[in-house]
Amino acid sequence: MKEIVKLFVIDTFAQERIDAVYIEKERLSFRSKNSGDIVLNTYDSYYCEAAYELDEENTKKFLSSLDADWESLEKVLSKRFVNPAGLDQLKRHCDQHAITYQYSFIIG
Repeated sequence: MKEIVKLFVIDTFAQERIDAVYIEKERLSFRSKNSGDIVLNTYDSYYCEAAYELDEENTKKFLSSLDADWESLEKVLSKRFVNPAGLDQLKRHCDQHAITYQYSFIIG
């Protein structure tokens, strides 16, 4: 899995959070990786991750909805989604364009 762009980063003693977009075998995923005391107190585990994974068909729909290709994707994502709410904006964009994703929440 290769990171395309970081959307948001927090790096403090209490919490580390990295929201980013990744590619693996022409499929995109949006992930929020969290660790630290806040996660430990909330989930009784030091690490958790929320993942939104698109299959190949929905990855193509996503690229088309942004009028982007693999070459321009990082620039388009950086311009539109790099902010503290970027992950939520990506999910909303997918929902508005009938782009489906598989959601998973991992604690551990």
